[in-house]
Amino acid sequence: MKAGRTTALYTFGWYGRDNCRAMAFPQPTVRQKSQHGSVKFFKGTGRIGAKGGKCAGRPLPFLGIQYTPARGYRGKDRFSVTYSRFVYTNTQHQTVSSINFDLNVK
Repeated sequence: MKAGRTTALYTFGWYGRDNCRAMAFPQPTVRQKSQHGSVKFFKGTGRIGAKGGKCAGRPLPFLGIQYTPARGYRGKDRFSVTYSRFVYTNTQHQTVSSINFDLNVK
């Protein structure tokens, strides 16, 4: 990752395979803060990929994570994001997941 540049690192977007409708955004929080930069969440719209079956190519809103290193910083950084979302199988339940980011700013 380049020093001094904001980079989108990850996006979340779920949809129902039966009806191609977007599901609710997850509720993310920064669990472990970056020591050498800032982390922000952003919304956008993309398209469902080729493996999306009948939904492929349809628009899909997403929530993304972006990282900006501190001015002049070069080296390693790390942060973690936890997010929760509702999952519908036979019943509705909430799941919580974490993502760890190990970065090298050059």
